[in-house]
Amino acid sequence: MKDFFLRCRPGETPYFEAGGASYCPQRRDIEHALVSVTDNQVELSTDAFASRPIHVLARDGSLWAAATLRRLTREPDLPRHLLPMGIAVALCEPVGRRPSLCAGGLSLLPATTLVWEGGKSRTSRQKRQSRPATADPEEFVEVLRRAALKRVGQGHVALALSGGLDSVALLALLAQADVPVRAYTLADAASHDEVAVAAAWAKRFGATHRVVEVSEAELPSLAEATIRACECVIYNARAMSKFAFHREVARHETHLLSGFGADDLLMGSPASLAVEAAVPRFVRERDDERELARFLLKREWSRRLRPPEFSVECGARGARELMLETVLAQSGLPVETLTGLAHGLEVRMPYLDAEFAALALALQPEHLMRENLGKILLRQAMVKRL
Repeated sequence: MKDFFLRCRPGETPYFEAGGASYCPQRRDIEHALVSVTDNQVELSTDAFASRPIHVLARDGSLWAAATLRRLTREPDLPRHLLPMGIAVALCEPVGRRPSLCAGGLSLLPATTLVWEGGKSRTSRQKRQSRPATADPEEFVEVLRRAALKRVGQGHVALALSGGLDSVALLALLAQADVPVRAYTLADAASHDEVAVAAAWAKRFGATHRVVEVSEAELPSLAEATIRACECVIYNARAMSKFAFHREVARHETHLLSGFGADDLLMGSPASLAVEAAVPRFVRERDDERELARFLLKREWSRRLRPPEFSVECGARGARELMLETVLAQSGLPVETLTGLAHGLEVRMPYLDAEFAALALALQPEHLMRENLGKILLRQAMVKRL
């Protein structure tokens, strides 16, 4: 299910719509989210990263929910103006709060469950799925293999292939399982050097390969549509490139596997996680944006902002947690998933699978990075397969 809309009013049977059709009350599993509807109760749940956004608005005992703000605000009796605090949070990225950009709304945080019953709603945080830390490369790759295969539809599978380790690992595991792969590679100003590498890997593993070229000249005209699709702040032109890439892939596919999330979970960029002056480097890299936001905001709003919370004693492990809660959840995921959904394309992310994520999060930094090299365990696991 790519999209949904839900309306609940006291004394009425909940109205549930998905893919443009209405349904009787039921449980629907979305990739990375859950919507469960009965005659008198509704349950909405996000995964550990809020990989699939869920926007809700509760008022006078009623509840509205949708996968996009655009769908939520189509309702005639809901406010359509923006919420200043929501914009402030989106710009400045404090941790642990995610008000919606829509007045009166709320975007559910990662690992959050909302239950509506009898005109009342309550939210709770889910306990993180935990498991013993194990640095066994074979177990590691087996969990990733299961995550990839359960996201394969009937027949072939489409894969976003950059030529880097994350997507090539998925390609190798799919080929090992005899799954026909159609690989797609984005060629823009930031990735032209990846095309030849991706083509070589596709040929080696017997995948068909298609290159989607996006020129810089195309990007300005895509800016508005991209922002509308992402419903968040975008920081560079890569979002527009992804929008164009997913538009082209959607002409041929209904879903696309992506290696997104591996870098963040597996500490693929050790330099960004380095702690400088008691703050991770990736936080400092956005100081200019935060200062601009504080300058533009009314004082009453800027006073209520707080900086990202970080304990220097947590080191690289804590820096990873902070990156997952801010950069991944608030910037990376909307660009990766919602630019696809805007064209009817479902982007599936095996690295953010619940079982694999629990395994990755249990690992200590020394299992994942060494000096300036990250994703050590994935490299060890794939060395004999590549």
